[in-house]
Amino acid sequence: RRSAPLLPPRPGVLHYASSGHAARARAAPLRAVRRSAARGAGVYANDDSEVAAPQLMTNTEAFLSLIKANIGPGCLSLPFAFTKAGTVAGPLVFVATAAYSLYSQHLILDCKDAANERRTRRGDNYAATYGEVAGACLGPVGQVVTDVSVCLVQLGVCIVFFDFLAESFEAGTGVDLPHYALVAGFLPFATALSLPRDMKAIAPYSTAANAATLLALGTVFACASQHVSTEGAAIASEDGLPAALLATVPLFVGSCLYSFEGQTLILPVKAGMQNSEDFRRVMDAAFVVVAAVLLSVGEISYAAFGDIADVPITAELQARGFDMKVVNMLLCGSVLLTFPLQLIPAVSIIEERLLGIPPPHTLGVQPGPFGWLRAQVASIVGRDPEEAQAAAEKRRTAARVATVAALAGVATAVPNIGLAVALVGAGPGSVVALIMPPLMHFVAIDRSPVQRVGHVLLIAASSVFCLYGTFTNVEALIGEVGKPKSPLETIKEEIGPSEIREAICPPEFVVDENAPQPLLEDAEADFEVLQELGLY
Repeated sequence: RRSAPLLPPRPGVLHYASSGHAARARAAPLRAVRRSAARGAGVYANDDSEVAAPQLMTNTEAFLSLIKANIGPGCLSLPFAFTKAGTVAGPLVFVATAAYSLYSQHLILDCKDAANERRTRRGDNYAATYGEVAGACLGPVGQVVTDVSVCLVQLGVCIVFFDFLAESFEAGTGVDLPHYALVAGFLPFATALSLPRDMKAIAPYSTAANAATLLALGTVFACASQHVSTEGAAIASEDGLPAALLATVPLFVGSCLYSFEGQTLILPVKAGMQNSEDFRRVMDAAFVVVAAVLLSVGEISYAAFGDIADVPITAELQARGFDMKVVNMLLCGSVLLTFPLQLIPAVSIIEERLLGIPPPHTLGVQPGPFGWLRAQVASIVGRDPEEAQAAAEKRRTAARVATVAALAGVATAVPNIGLAVALVGAGPGSVVALIMPPLMHFVAIDRSPVQRVGHVLLIAASSVFCLYGTFTNVEALIGEVGKPKSPLETIKEEIGPSEIREAICPPEFVVDENAPQPLLEDAEADFEVLQELGLY
């Protein structure tokens, strides 16, 4: 017995199905469902292959997976971002951005359900990825725009990761090397981790990477509490902190969007759940926890320390005299282990869509303790019985080496990590998180006039922010490149941060060693005094 659709059909529009259609969707062939779940999890499989059913997650495991995926090294850039918004505007704008981001994730789920119901009736494969859902709703152009935006976001994250590695290593070891030399030092390690075709052996270490990030967050809270108890909070000082900085709010919003990475992760997590009907409730709970943690680390750090000039915050704390060497070195390991997991989805799009390299074959497990390593090396060097596949693997290796090298080259030219984070979030990040979800819903599902008008307004406002935020952040980056160094910055480069106090104010000029010296507050304003001391 066939049930009529809930809404009258119209061409090009996806509709939610009645219980009869939903039952047929749930009864889709097992092989198609397994292929869909495999694609959502990043496993390559052709249409004729039988993919083993992945081990499904419980609600608790899905909850933890969403939290681990969203709390990464990027959250350590938020204290710098909050200095660009103000003590009042920062939390308000952050909550509004978080609410919109969560709403967008629900829109993506709506569109996936409607798209797959339509595909099931036609006998097509399920739309498993964000790009495939966009293609089902908006056509091929929508899928291309979404895939390119996701690719740019992930490549931007990798660029920022190189800068994180350089800053964290410098703070953790105290070495005095140029930024480009530090980035170049990590290039071989990042390249080696990005070459294996099978990431399953690296993925378990992401738990250790998350543990390092959580340790860093805990240390930041402890340092903030210590600073407030010994020197007082910056927000309670005589000068206080500004309530709102409207001119730099776009930079702040871009940093927030960079920290919210859920749009590209929710579909594979839902595909891997035992009880997928509970996913929305699990997603909401995980997002609230993530947003609370991110808001706390950003606002508390800003309120405690005031002006924060460095990213990540752990490097800033090291420069302020806190012993963060171990934490910074652990963050280096965390970022290195996370780097390939961020790079591979983006570089796979480049390999297959741009360069025409076919997906790699499913790798068999070779015997022995080093079987996985031997299989990866054979694939990397193009050792394959099929000549065409061997040539493809060599091209894939060359493409990955070139991509990682290009990302490192861009990272060496970025003068400020905080601005780079904001640019990634404001540009492709806003397309992924703010523009595409309501646009897909408007084209494919919306029938209510109120909903359609609301989504048009959201699309328009998001598009304006994307253009203005991108322009503002690019302008800020260009200004940072051409900005002359202050006397204090010059002294930092020449003698290192630990000796600045003695260099600027020799002992005979210091009355109280514990009293803050005015020269450290504004070196440019004391330019004449620096000249008199013979320091500039």
